[in-house]
Parts: sequence; C-alpha cells; structure tokens
Amino acid sequence: MQIELEKKYNLTKEDYKIIRDNFEFLKEVELKDYYLDNNLTLLKNNYYLRLRNWQYELKINKFN
Repeated sequence: MQIELEKKYNLTKEDYKIIRDNFEFLKEVELKDYYLDNNLTLLKNNYYLRLRNWQYELKINKFN
C-alpha cells in the first residue's frame, strides 16, 4: 500500500535560489489525470478516485 502525503509551500525568491543552486533537475513528468466520479458522490465525502498515468489511485482528504 502506498500513502501519499502532500504539503503546500510558498517559496520566497531566496528559497528558490537555494533550491536552484543546490539540487539537480532529474526529469519532467507529464501527469494525465482522469477523475472517476461522475455523480460527485466521492468528492462530496472528500474522496477522489482517479486514473493517473494508467494507474488507479484513491485519495482521501482528511481536512475539515
């Protein structure tokens, strides 16, 4: 089982400079998402069933 954790950051110009100067770019990945909830039943309960790059994923948001 894989669990994805996601956190949003607001980078400053200084943060960006530190990242740019200290890390190596590996590759760019294009994501193709298809959400599979036509009647929005899952979305209303903070669940997302999607097909991303031909792999199914169920995301559960725990935000109140």
